[in-house]
Amino acid sequence: MVKKVFIGIGHGGSDPGAVANGLKESNLALDIGVRLNKLLKAAGVFTLISRTADVDDDLSDKIGRCNVFNPDLAIDIHINSGGGIGWEAFVYSGGGTSKLLAQNIEQEVKKFTLSRGLKTRLNDSGADYFGFIRQVQAPSVILEAAFIDNAKDVERIKTGEGRQKFADAYAAGILKTLGVKTVQAEGGGAVCCKASYKTLEEVPEYGRAIVKKLIDKGLLKGYADSSLGLNLSEEL
Repeated sequence: MVKKVFIGIGHGGSDPGAVANGLKESNLALDIGVRLNKLLKAAGVFTLISRTADVDDDLSDKIGRCNVFNPDLAIDIHINSGGGIGWEAFVYSGGGTSKLLAQNIEQEVKKFTLSRGLKTRLNDSGADYFGFIRQVQAPSVILEAAFIDNAKDVERIKTGEGRQKFADAYAAGILKTLGVKTVQAEGGGAVCCKASYKTLEEVPEYGRAIVKKLIDKGLLKGYADSSLGLNLSEEL
């Protein structure tokens, strides 16, 4: 059975997130997410990434798309701020697969940077504070790669090579949680999906029902010429 992962990218467009040292959280998170998406696709995982450009991405819409996609796991990628140092993750207060996923990712991250650990945050009602953890129906985590306002952390994320390390760590932790090994096609090429789909009929059968739900709920509108302009692994 094909495993599915939703990759949420924090902020975007008019909301840059944290800004410091000439960097924007929205752009750094996007780059890590795109790199991660390629790694998971190469391993044969069916992915849905919330954005692939610096555009507005409403949290409620993102959560809605995630729940329609019905993934096995969901992550939301962010960059921290506030003067601290290191990586950290927010997990579901009830533990379970959310905690296991974060633990598996943490094991990889600790190979090259400091971990501040796994954390939970509750609201005044005692429920999980973050909507992405509280409202996403799949096991979900929020990953804070580094502090954008810390000089040492900036050195870890300001280059593509540094951001690739986070993408590699996230991919390894996700695949371990899913029990998935990298799949290679004949000739050594990685198994992947078709680049894009213009109509619902072109979408593979395993993803067609998901795409139809997105269209019916108004979460996927396509382009002005009525084509979907759809890339299941890169553009939803």
